[in-house]
Amino acid sequence: MSVCEEIFPEITSPIISVPASITPSTTSPVSYQQPKTAHNIYSSVLFERKAGYIAVSHSDKMIIDELLDNYKCNQSNIEKCIAGFMSKLHTSNKGEFYPLVASLLRIVGYKCEHSRLGVNYQRWDAMLIDSHESIPIEIKSPGEEQYISVKAIRQALENKIILLSRKPYPTKMATTSLVIGYYIPNDRSEVIQLIEDIYKSFGIRIGIIDFPSLLRLCYEHIINKNRPKYRDMVNLYGFIKL
Repeated sequence: MSVCEEIFPEITSPIISVPASITPSTTSPVSYQQPKTAHNIYSSVLFERKAGYIAVSHSDKMIIDELLDNYKCNQSNIEKCIAGFMSKLHTSNKGEFYPLVASLLRIVGYKCEHSRLGVNYQRWDAMLIDSHESIPIEIKSPGEEQYISVKAIRQALENKIILLSRKPYPTKMATTSLVIGYYIPNDRSEVIQLIEDIYKSFGIRIGIIDFPSLLRLCYEHIINKNRPKYRDMVNLYGFIKL
C-alpha cells in the first residue's frame, strides 16, 4: 500500500470515481516533469502589468479603501499594514474569512468566486476561474486552524479530483490545486512530504499561499498595478515565494 493510499483511503474506494489519468501506474512511466524536491519546495512568481478588467463588487472596493487607508496610516510600510490585518483577523471564522480571501484574489486581478457554505457538491471553498485552467482553492480560516496543516493538503487533493471528475470548470491535470491559510506551518516537514507524495503518486501539484503573502500580492497590485502571472499560479508547487 502506498503512502497516499494510507492517507487517502477514500480516493481508492468505490464512493469516488477517480479519473483514470490520476490513478498511479506501475507499468508505464509518468509523462510529467518532476518539480522541486523537499529541499527546495518554494515557487517564485513573476509580476506583470494587469491586462483587461476584472469586475469587483462594492464590498471589494471597500476592502481596497481599507488597504489604502492602512497604507497611508502606516507611512507606506507594507509590513506594518500586514501585521495590523493579521492581528485584526486572527479569530475570524469561515463565514467572514472565505469571502475575504475571494475578494482579495479579485483585487489582485483574478476572476474568483467563493462557494456558498453548505453546498456539498462544491467541495472547494473558492475557484480561480479561467477558460482553460481553473484552479480550485481550499481555504482555512484562523478560527479553524492558525497554521496550514496536512488536513488542508488532503482536502486540496480531493478538490482537484472532484474538479477533474465532474468538470464544472475547465482545468488540466497539470494545473495546481491551491491551499490558502493563515500561516505556513512552523514545522513544514510533514506538509512538504505529503505534497511530494501526492505529486509522485498522482501527478497533482499542491500550491500553498499564506495570508501575509496574499496581502502582499494585493498591495503589489494596488500600489504598483502588478499581479503574478497566471501561468505562475497555474504551476505553483509548494509554498509561494515572493
